[in-house]
Amino acid sequence: MGVYDPFENGAVRMTENEGILYIHTSRLLYWDQSKDPGMVKHHQANLTYAVDEESMECVMNAAGGDWVSHSLDQYILTDGDYIYRLDLGDGAPRAVVVARNSVYKQPEDEHTWWMSNDRVFLMQMIGGYGQAYTGVSLGGFELMGDTLLVIGNSVVQDAAVTNANDETTHRNIFVITQDTNWETAPQFKFLTNYTKEDGITVRTPHIVKVADGYYILWEELYTERGSEVYTTRIAKMTPDGTIEGKIHRIKARLSDCKPIVTSDNRLLWYVTANNKSLLFYSLDLNRLDDYEYSGPVYAEDFDIRLSQYTFKCINSNHMQPYTPKVSVYYNGKKLVYGEDYTFDFRDYYTEGTAYVDVTGKDYFMGTQTVSYTILPADEEPPYREPSWWGSSSSQNKSQTGSTSNKNKTGNSSSSNKNSSTQAVQKPTKVTRVKVSNLWGRKIKVSWSRQQKISGYQIQYAQNKKFTKSKKTVNVSRGSSLKIIRGLKKKKTYYVRVRAYAASGNSKLYSAWSKSVKIKIKK
Repeated sequence: MGVYDPFENGAVRMTENEGILYIHTSRLLYWDQSKDPGMVKHHQANLTYAVDEESMECVMNAAGGDWVSHSLDQYILTDGDYIYRLDLGDGAPRAVVVARNSVYKQPEDEHTWWMSNDRVFLMQMIGGYGQAYTGVSLGGFELMGDTLLVIGNSVVQDAAVTNANDETTHRNIFVITQDTNWETAPQFKFLTNYTKEDGITVRTPHIVKVADGYYILWEELYTERGSEVYTTRIAKMTPDGTIEGKIHRIKARLSDCKPIVTSDNRLLWYVTANNKSLLFYSLDLNRLDDYEYSGPVYAEDFDIRLSQYTFKCINSNHMQPYTPKVSVYYNGKKLVYGEDYTFDFRDYYTEGTAYVDVTGKDYFMGTQTVSYTILPADEEPPYREPSWWGSSSSQNKSQTGSTSNKNKTGNSSSSNKNSSTQAVQKPTKVTRVKVSNLWGRKIKVSWSRQQKISGYQIQYAQNKKFTKSKKTVNVSRGSSLKIIRGLKKKKTYYVRVRAYAASGNSKLYSAWSKSVKIKIKK
């Protein structure tokens, strides 16, 4: 068979007739470069072979007569009398080509029947010999009555119109029909006529055979308001490739899974888009008008309601989230979270403006942002020493046998009463200072909380001597963390903290903590 690597760079498709399984695929071949130096070491081409289903023996291999190289896609089917093989070639020939052979009849010499084949070029492509980009993608090959039908998408195959090397050239959906008797020339026509200005990308179509014709489906992609929009087109088609009725537009995705028609006349397929679990689609073919899709609804048209639009910060040692309940309506109907929309909060831990980003799902697209306000916490009163803290009183009492001073009246007196008040003490150095990046050019500063102080000061600058772009912020004594905003991205900052205690109109400061270095990354 001359096969180095089977099924390489192509498809594997099969058909059967009277106990014989026909397989049409591709391969890499063994190739003697010394005899043909212009070829690569392992050349790619199509391959057909037949297997007896009862004995599982190969009754024919490496069928000749329809060599296509490189063969980028392969299809095969039978009408009981003939085998029809379809290939997309990029060189020999550079065309969509169909070959016809009689079915296997156990001849004494397999080449007697298999080599007697004929073929038709259904569509020839512009571009150089062997140029891999053809501007064509095949989507299906079917037979009904005496008419073969091929669907796909393609650029305009006219060198005067299309640059053969431009892979960004827009495509349209096409259909080709060819009678099985080879009596008439193939009939080619586009089913869509999009231009580059339309901005619509058509994907490879599917074709589904039914009793009286076909259903053709393809996916379209375009951009609207900055979002990618995917829709699926579906239409009924007669055996000669004519669209019957309208081309419907539905909200659905397609995949490599070819749809099937169930016994209750429903079209069924599945997708696994965006690495999600299986999603099945089921369409009632009698009610296609009911699935008509007019386009996406955008989140900017949502009516978004928050349970609360103003919060006040709470003095706490821990970061406190401030998040209202979110309700979303469209045209007066309340939407379902997780099905119709999702949302995320931003900047919802510290004072200032916080945001809710509501993003549509399924039929709803885009994002609408609603803001709310977080007010600063009430300032705690400065710490003051209690009246009893640090005071002492002693009184000398008369004791038996003790010496006492007497006054002129003869009364003894030990009424000396001494009292003193201890001064406010200088706070100790702040410890366990930590600094971390937050999103939006912010940092979180935290430290070990102290007792018997009036507050803290945080100082930050762009050099370790604290002389460049230095700033100082005060923090209430009840806190042990602070969010600092408005920093410069990719700049390095040094941060230190100290405590202070109020004594009348003056303050006693602790020594500065050890400085912490951080680079703004977010």
